[in-house]
Parts: sequence; C-alpha cells; structure tokens
Amino acid sequence: MGEKMISVFLVEDEFIVREGMKKNVDWVGSNIKFLGEAADGELAYPLIQKLKPDIVITDIKMPFMDGLDLSRLIRKELPKTKIVILSGYGDFDYAKQAINIGVTDYLLKPISSEKLLEAVCHVADVIREERKKEENLRRFEDEMKENEDLARSKYLDEVISGQLSSADIIFKGQSQNIDFAASCFRIVLYEVNDAAQNEEMMCYSGKVVQFMEALQKREKELPRVDIFPRGVEGLAFLIKSDSDTELEKSTEDLLSLLGSLRETVGELQYFAAIGSPTHRPKEIAESFYGARRVFAYRYLGQKNRIVRYDESESFKVVDDSQQNSMEINVSELDRNVVRNFLRNGLLSEGPAFTANFFVQLGEPNLASMMFRQYATMDLYLCAVAFLREIGYSEENIREQIGDINAISSALSSVQQAKACMAKIISQTLVVRDYKATKRYGRLIEDAKEYISKNYANEEISLNTTAQSVNLSPNHFSTIFSQETGGTFIEYLTDLRMEKAREMLRCNNIKTSEIAYRVGYQDPHYFSYLFRKINNCSPREYREKR
Repeated sequence: MGEKMISVFLVEDEFIVREGMKKNVDWVGSNIKFLGEAADGELAYPLIQKLKPDIVITDIKMPFMDGLDLSRLIRKELPKTKIVILSGYGDFDYAKQAINIGVTDYLLKPISSEKLLEAVCHVADVIREERKKEENLRRFEDEMKENEDLARSKYLDEVISGQLSSADIIFKGQSQNIDFAASCFRIVLYEVNDAAQNEEMMCYSGKVVQFMEALQKREKELPRVDIFPRGVEGLAFLIKSDSDTELEKSTEDLLSLLGSLRETVGELQYFAAIGSPTHRPKEIAESFYGARRVFAYRYLGQKNRIVRYDESESFKVVDDSQQNSMEINVSELDRNVVRNFLRNGLLSEGPAFTANFFVQLGEPNLASMMFRQYATMDLYLCAVAFLREIGYSEENIREQIGDINAISSALSSVQQAKACMAKIISQTLVVRDYKATKRYGRLIEDAKEYISKNYANEEISLNTTAQSVNLSPNHFSTIFSQETGGTFIEYLTDLRMEKAREMLRCNNIKTSEIAYRVGYQDPHYFSYLFRKINNCSPREYREKR
C-alpha cells in the first residue's frame, strides 16, 4: 500500500491570487493533493471540517472571518492539521498572534509559486515524519500486546485472590486502563476450541487463532468490557454497567458478539460461564469463583453451552455420540468425562469438578456400598490408564495415587467415597503437572531453536512459534514467560538487537541491510526500536565501537 498523499486546502479572498496558487503550483508533481478552496474563513470552515486536510493555507486578512479566527477554530477541531498563514502585513503583532495560536509557518505576500511550494513541502515532510513516528509507536504497541495480556492476567489473579482492597483494585486497575466508574460488575468465563481436535484443548488451532484475532479487532464494540487472557482457561471478561438491567443487556451483547465471531470462523465449540452480578470491586472475586464453579461443567460432556452461576441443578450429562440411543453405557460415559478433565483440567478446578461429578453419579446410586466401590474403582482405573498414557510405570502410579486395595477398603460412607475420589483426581493432576513441567522445558527449548532459525523472517510471531511446538498461543505465551522470565516478543526482540549490535560492531553494512538481516523490512522501524532499546541510534552505536 502506497504512502497516503498530503492534502492541502487554500483560503484566499482575492480570486486572482487564489487561482494563481491553485494552477501555477505543481502540487501533483510534489505528491501533494489539492483538496479545495474558499474565499473566506466562514465559507472555508465547514469544508475543512468535512475534508480534514493535512495543511490549510490561509490569508490573514479576509472578510467575514479572518485567518486568525479560522486558525483558532481549526486548532481546536483538528489539532493535527498544519496551518500556513499568508499575510501582506509585516506587523509583528499578527505574527505573534499566529505563533500563540500554533500555526506552523508565517509567510509574507507577495510570494512566488516556488517559495510557496518550498514552504508547503517542508510542512509536508514534517507531517510525514510525524506519521512515521505514530506508525512506529502503533507497531511497537501491537508487538508489546503480549506483555499487556500477561500483565492483565496477573492483575486479575490479584483481584480474585481476595487480598486487595477495593481501593487497591481500582488503583492497580488504572495501570491496566481499566475504568471502575460503574455500579455493577460481572465476570464471564469463556472457552473456545476446534471441534476437530477438542481432545487436546491446549493444542494449536488456526481456527481458534482466527477467532482471537477477530475478537481483538472487534473489542472496541464493547467499551465497558475488559478482556483477560487466561491461558488454558480461555478468556475472562469483566463486564461493567450502571444498573443490573444494563448488566444483563451487556452480557447478552458480549455473548452475541462472540457467537457471531464463532460463526464467521466455523466449526468451533464453546462453553461460557456467567458469574453473579456484584456491586463492589471487592466482590468481583465472588463473581469469578461462581463462574468458575459452573465452568468446570465443560468437562462433564457439555458442549456449546452458556451456563449461569445458579444453574448447577439443571445439568445432566450428555454423550453426543450416544444421545439418540435408548441405552447409555454409564461406565464408558463417566470415563470419557474423567479422561477429558485429567487431560485438560486445572488443579484449581479439581474440587469443583469432583463435586459436580459426584452429583452426576446420583444420590440414590451412592447410597449403595457396591456402587460406591464400583464408581471409585472405575475412577481409579481411569486415572491409572491416563498416567500410563503419559509415561508413568505401574510402581510410580501406586506411589502417587495409592494402592487399589487400600482404596477399596475405605469407602464405608458417602463422604469417604467423595474424599477418596477428590484425592485420586488431585494427585493425578499433581503428577500430570510435574510431568508437564519437564515436557514444557523441552518444548521451550524447541521454541528457542525455532526462533534462532527464523528470527530474520519478518513473519515470525507468537502464533507461528506456538504452532511450531503445537501449543495454543495463549498457553504457549504463559509457559514461555514462566520458563524464561520474559515474553516471547521480548525474547525475539532481544535476539534481533543482539544480532544487530554484533553486525554494527564487526562490519560496515548499511543500517537498512542490517535491519533486513535481523527481520525488519522497514529500516525506519528498526532504527526506532534500536534507539528505544539501546538509548542511541544504530549510527551512534557504530561510532562508539
């Protein structure tokens, strides 16, 4: 895409002078677009508001509205528009007023076409430089969004810990651009995964990435909703409003937007958990944990559901593959549910999952000692099979989750059975996470190797690197920062800058060529980033060697 042309609007009451400036100046040859003209400030102002030119050239002495009054209005309405004043009066007072207003240049008439064009081209260069700085800043902020996402996630962890006062929640929220000027709050937890590979929800999915990118583009449509990436937990949304009625409407609007984004991408499964409405920042933690409790139902065979914090009694386990059958094999169904949770669930979700799973077994069934033994043994065998699957030996498994004979003799009451099931699940997750820590260490090394081989490719990104190790971008970002102490983009940028400094020290390659060799197609952005990180330009760094 080519550079946007600089546009000019001319305000001059003398027709002959105006025509001469319009026709005798080579605007097109100087890559400047002549947008329009007017005979006085009163006629010019509405046109300038509509056309939004980059530069306004205006005479200072005109009927109805002079150039100074017009300049004051432009500075207020369009602060980025540059103003060039033309005056036939050498009076210092006019120039002083123009400077106070903030005009860019003050030229005395008569002025030749060449001198006018020279002055306008100088202003145009200033505008282009400002645009480049703004673009560099936007690009830098986009690249650093991963840092922002992680900071937001950590902030929400602090909020839901219950250790912050309402004042601290508001004060710390300001650093995350979170406005708490509201009367009602609610947390919504949301997970989306690829229907074709939902067995491993933390794996990379191009469709989920498309969904997240589409959400990022549309989040401005939800001005009173803050988004918090939660790694393998998906997303958390903090909804704010001024009334309970408005809160319900905002919740519906959010879920509607998420639904439309899913439909755009296609073949995505989802699960949403709506927390309770609260009226104090301190109570946001209650809304979160209410949502998380029912969020655990996503492991109980539930797909494509929106569940409220108070809907727990309405749940029934459904096996999509057998829902039309007259007979359901309960044992296989429960194993699928447990296997799914052991593979994808969080240790913090263990108590809620166990409680919900226990409810699904049915109170009348649990009154039977034989059924309790059967259900507990089945859960134990499912855990054993899972641990074997991830590489544990029989002996190690018994050490971690207990011996089957000892378990079977400790189920004389419903409470004992529940405690036993909770221990089996929690211990299995502890073992899984320990194993995963070692696995993630290898994955991070693989990711670093990928970065080392591809840092010179401008297309390398968090998404492409996550794909190379088959992890979702959110999950990869979380574990990468945990393992390395910094974000992916910080690691990539540090590597690129290290390579650039090495080239600047060791040879005389042009800065633009160095930029290209370390992965930046735009040498201006490379120089901007180099200065930001090294506190000097590439040229200044080279001169220090």
